Amino acid sequence: STHEVRARVSDLHAALLRTMLHGLASPRHVTAEHGAGGYDRRAGRPTAHRLGLAFCELLERYPTGRLPANDGVTATVVVTIPLATLQGGDQAAALSTGERISPGQARRLACEAHLIPAVLGGESEVLDLGRARRLHTRAMRLARIVEQPTCEHPTCDVPATACHAHHRTPWAHGGTTAKHTLEWLCPHHHRQTHTTSTVRRT
Repeated sequence: STHEVRARVSDLHAALLRTMLHGLASPRHVTAEHGAGGYDRRAGRPTAHRLGLAFCELLERYPTGRLPANDGVTATVVVTIPLATLQGGDQAAALSTGERISPGQARRLACEAHLIPAVLGGESEVLDLGRARRLHTRAMRLARIVEQPTCEHPTCDVPATACHAHHRTPWAHGGTTAKHTLEWLCPHHHRQTHTTSTVRRT
């Protein structure tokens, strides 16, 4: 499902938002995120659809640590994910705000984003309440960049600095968080690997 968002803001904030969205909708960024066919070069400027996607990306990228805290907890979205979904199933995941997201979105966010995944067993029992330390640390990422400077899909050369840190063995299958378990995948191939099998560089 979708939501329609309308807002009236000052000229200053409109300019700030416009600059951010156009940066995220630029041909170079879109090509890195979605592959060579992701940007319609026939359009003289970003389309409304592309700017809408840029707005969604802006929300996903915003550092939640900068948001105000309430009782010691910053604004946090908890995603309730059936264990079977993380292991490749097709059951939707539920957000703490009441909305539902697709299995592919749930697996991608649980892999990369700073959100809290609450993983449920068959009887809706919470098997694990994830924490940010489940993600690869900055030191692990820097060390891995030295070893592997690009996306690990065999046909991709997107720099590792523009890639997502993906677990080689999915966390839901017992994967651990360490340098040797980190696999660089550009956003395009990261989304792809959560709907198909992962293809690694050899």
